[in-house]
Amino acid sequence: MRVFLGYDDYKRKHQSQDVPVYWDPASIINPHVLVCGKSGTGKSTRLKQMIAEAVATAGEEFERYHNLDVHGDLIIEGESRVRFDGETRYGYNPLVLDTDPRTGGVNRQINFLISTINQTSRKLMDRQEATLRNLLTDLYAFYGIHERQPDTWVRKEMTEALRDEIWEQRRWGELNLYYPTLRDAIGFAERRLKAMYGGLNGSESGFRAVGALEAMNSAAARKYRAQVKQEKAFSSEEKEKAQKDFDAAVAMFRDKVDEYIASIENGLEFDNLIKYDSKETLKGVIDRLKNFEARGIFNANPPPFNPDAKVWSYDLTSLSEEEKTLFCMVRAQYIARRRKLLGPVPQVREILGADEAHNLFDDDPDSIYNKICLELRKFGMALWVVSQAPSHFPEAVITTVGTKILLGIDSYYWSASCKKLNIEESVLKFIKPWKTMAVYRDSVGSTASKFMQVQLKALEEA
Repeated sequence: MRVFLGYDDYKRKHQSQDVPVYWDPASIINPHVLVCGKSGTGKSTRLKQMIAEAVATAGEEFERYHNLDVHGDLIIEGESRVRFDGETRYGYNPLVLDTDPRTGGVNRQINFLISTINQTSRKLMDRQEATLRNLLTDLYAFYGIHERQPDTWVRKEMTEALRDEIWEQRRWGELNLYYPTLRDAIGFAERRLKAMYGGLNGSESGFRAVGALEAMNSAAARKYRAQVKQEKAFSSEEKEKAQKDFDAAVAMFRDKVDEYIASIENGLEFDNLIKYDSKETLKGVIDRLKNFEARGIFNANPPPFNPDAKVWSYDLTSLSEEEKTLFCMVRAQYIARRRKLLGPVPQVREILGADEAHNLFDDDPDSIYNKICLELRKFGMALWVVSQAPSHFPEAVITTVGTKILLGIDSYYWSASCKKLNIEESVLKFIKPWKTMAVYRDSVGSTASKFMQVQLKALEEA
């Protein structure tokens, strides 16, 4: 695999000959690529050319280029393209587990889902987060999936249509063959909430007892107010009624407690009763899950990509900026996780590419993109990212990426770029969009790699 970038400007000026400059992952310390250039400098054109050449020159071991197309304009010949929006309803189920005991399991997936939800405009409150963690743990257990039993982690993926069919035909026994979905999590939580409100689920005797306890306390409060207030505020009839209501609530509570005691089987019933904190907290969690599901990108409908295509293009045009960010993060995590499961390899097997990547990065060291740059080279994964200025990328990415390509940075960023990239201002002045560019390749064995000046046209064309 290699990609033609242009011609060595130094060799042209001093030797009057064209010496090609290539991106060759075999000669660079890592295959990650960063492309910077302001609007109109040809970023998209350059990225398309690089993708096409990388795929065309790759060996049989290369699996795929993942094209996260946020504007719908990065069309690559031979690609398999799927549009993600509310109409197609294609998405990825965030409750599917990593089945490797070293890197996966129930707890890690729950942590990832909570982290993903917290990437949205409002973070979960502490009580909501604890409640959601308990809820999802119970949901997985309901499906026969347990953190301490890795042999239970392997399941099939369920589509929305299949889920509707199983529930409509009440084929409950088949549920344990599949991973739960967000819709399952919402339904599971709503059943718990109904039990907390009134014991509507006949098997939830503990929840019915709590409901009776709450009713008894409310009646006691009313009786107390009737007793301590002046006569003009409460008539004797009202006081008598308050006493009768309290007596009835006490009797009801005793009955429900008796039912609850009789239903105890394994000693875990009380813990199960209090783990969801309160009705208000659980209701808040349900609302957040519903809002999360409403984004549509986490539907349990795997996209119909052609498995033989070397380029998968994810058309994210119709998604909001926040939805694009979430989708890219989840997809990046899945691909990185899969590469780790497959183990170390010497060649590039998969490339994840994103245009307008400034929306994806932050300074969080646990960010999936930072982890890809730092850890995934040895597992055959490369990250190609494009944005308008180096300042859009965190320092950890800038200092790790093996190849940096500058197509023309606005002079406003020159001072910061010189410091951040360790590049001379004269090299930035050399860059002429569509004619010349600067390329940094951190070559294997080199301790002093620098930006080189590159001509885009051959000598006879210049």
